[in-house]
Amino acid sequence: MVKHIDAEVDLQTAGAKRVAVIEIGSRATRLLVADVIRGQPLITVTTSVDDTRLMEAAALSEAAILHELDNIYGIVTRCRERAIRSNATAVKVFATEAIRQVRDTNAFRNSRLAASIDQILDEKAEANCSLISGLTALDRFKLGGDKILVIDQGAGSMELASGKRGPPVEMTEFSGVKLGGNLLLKLFRENGLDPKAYRAAALPMLKQCETLNRDLDRVIVQGTAATKFAWLLVRKSKMEKYDPKRVHGAKLHRKQLEFIVSNVETFSLDKNPKKKWADLQEFINPGEYGGDAAERVVAGIIPLIHLLTIFHKNEFVVSAYGTRHGMAWRLGQQSMA
Repeated sequence: MVKHIDAEVDLQTAGAKRVAVIEIGSRATRLLVADVIRGQPLITVTTSVDDTRLMEAAALSEAAILHELDNIYGIVTRCRERAIRSNATAVKVFATEAIRQVRDTNAFRNSRLAASIDQILDEKAEANCSLISGLTALDRFKLGGDKILVIDQGAGSMELASGKRGPPVEMTEFSGVKLGGNLLLKLFRENGLDPKAYRAAALPMLKQCETLNRDLDRVIVQGTAATKFAWLLVRKSKMEKYDPKRVHGAKLHRKQLEFIVSNVETFSLDKNPKKKWADLQEFINPGEYGGDAAERVVAGIIPLIHLLTIFHKNEFVVSAYGTRHGMAWRLGQQSMA
C-alpha cells in the first residue's frame, strides 16, 4: 500500500532549506520532504509511505531478504526522483533496525540497495533523531519544563532518549531495545493474547531502560500504538480519515491506557473472545477485517504503561513525528552551516 500526502503549497518557504529524507524501516519505507528554518518546526512539503516487509523476510531466508531488498530499492529510487522533483537541495537515505538485522547477510551485501543507503543508524543515533523530532516539533509552553524523555516505539525496536530542550537539543541519556511492535505482537500472540502472561514475557526485556534518570518534566511518546490510541479519542466518528495533525501534541493519561487493557483482560471470560477482538479491531480500524491493529495497539500500550509507571508519570504527550523528522531537521541544519 502506498500513501501520499502533499502540502497545499509547493513553493519553497522563504529563508528555508528544502531537504528530503528516505527512511527504510521495519514495516515501511517513507519519504519526507520538508522545509527547515533555523529554530523553527519543520514545514512538511510532501510525504509518502510504502508498506514493506523486511523484518518478516529476515525471519524466512536469504532469498526472501534479497527479494524484499530489491522491492525496497525500487521504492527508494522512486522516492529519490520525487524528492528531486520537489526541489529538495539535499537528499539522504537512511535505515534503522530492519537493515541493522540483515546488513551482515550475503543478500544485503549483494543487493543494489546496499550502495543506495547513506547511513545505517545505530541505536544511539536513532534515539537522538527521535529526541530532536520530539523537542523541535512540540510547543515549549504546551510541553512545560525542559527535561524531556522521548519514547519511540518503532516496529523493529524501541528507543528511549532523555535530554534538554536547548537550543541546541542535548541528549543526556539513551537506551534501546529490540522490542519493537513486530516482536511485541509476536509475544502477545504466543501468550494467547492474555495481558497477564504477556507482561511476564515482555516487561523483563525493558530492564535496561529502567536505569535512565527519572527526574523528568515531561514524557513524549512516538509510534503507532500511541498515535492510533490518541486518534480513538480525538476522532469525531469511526469513519473519519486519520489526521496526524489532530493527534500531534495530544495529552493523554495513563489511566486511559489502563482502561482499554482492563477491558481486554475480560475477553477471555467471554463466550466468544474472537468476536471481542474482531469488534475491537473494527473500532480501531473500521472496515479492516482480519487486521492486526487491535492486537498491535494493546501489545504496544502495555509496555508503555509499565514505563510511565517506572518514571512516575501519569501524563504524556503524543508526537506524530518520528526518526525521519529528526533526521530532516539535522540535515537542514547541516545545509545551513
